[in-house]
Amino acid sequence: TMPIPAVRLITSHLDDEEGPAGKIIRDGDGIDKAIIYELGSPIPLGAGKGHIKELEFHASTYGDIEDVIAVDMAIQQTLTMISTIAKPLGTSLSLLPSWAINSISVTDGVLISRDVLPRFLGSPDE
Repeated sequence: TMPIPAVRLITSHLDDEEGPAGKIIRDGDGIDKAIIYELGSPIPLGAGKGHIKELEFHASTYGDIEDVIAVDMAIQQTLTMISTIAKPLGTSLSLLPSWAINSISVTDGVLISRDVLPRFLGSPDE
């Protein structure tokens, strides 16, 4: 029931808050060699303390990723992976706190799900 010009205006702004795309800057399999992902939208630490710009994904044991494997949907697997093994580089944090996880942009979340997660879930090349 909405007029077409109004729909076009609204849909043209739907992706405004998604943020720029990040990228893998150190390729690895996540097991033998860590994967380092540079966030397209760095996460501010607050009070002039800088930003979280890079996340390192590294699982040294099956136990590190068993919670990721146990989840059904890819988006939930990605969130679980980020909360359990993503180490923010350049900070004193060993894992991301929930407020930082909630600050990851949609674009970065989708790219981590597409480019990083499958490396932990796929079978090794034969």
